[in-house]
Amino acid sequence: MLKSMKKLTLAVVFLSLSSLAQAATFTYTGDTTGGPTFTRPSADPDTAAILPALSGLGRNDRFQSFVFTVDTPGVYNFTSAQTFDGYLFFYQNSFSPTSPLTNALLGNDDDATLGIGFSSLSGINLTTNTSYILVTTGFDFSEFGTFTNTIVGPGNAVPGPEPSTTLGLLMLGVWGGGTRLKALRLKRKA
Repeated sequence: MLKSMKKLTLAVVFLSLSSLAQAATFTYTGDTTGGPTFTRPSADPDTAAILPALSGLGRNDRFQSFVFTVDTPGVYNFTSAQTFDGYLFFYQNSFSPTSPLTNALLGNDDDATLGIGFSSLSGINLTTNTSYILVTTGFDFSEFGTFTNTIVGPGNAVPGPEPSTTLGLLMLGVWGGGTRLKALRLKRKA
């Protein structure tokens, strides 16, 4: 009986380590110092659910957004280590600083175990072909600085273009397409 219990324990440990080895980790750093500002949402400290109101304290908060997709569906965890009293927000599809409640799903101020300077969101089920946005900001306007965010899950987090980059590429495409049409018209006239 003791021998079979040892085998079962070893099997459980092996399976646990195997699933950990299969987890993908994506880490990036940033700095909210001098970044754009917005009025952040409020989140329930117990559930991380977004409350239907903007924060009274979190006005003109510096932030940095990170757009990504995942290449494998499943449950992902997010952690943020900040050099300031930070706040982490999770959005799906899009994020607009002028409409910060739109598409906001979750938010965390201080990690329950690590406290101020750490934020985390756990157990979020993500799908492929969907844009997600992590917004790192401060508790209030006086909180900003550097941070390191980590995404862990069954697949890879794939960085996407920042919204301003997407708009820039779209405008470049429109300009390039218009220039090409003009060249074709001139060629026909010649």
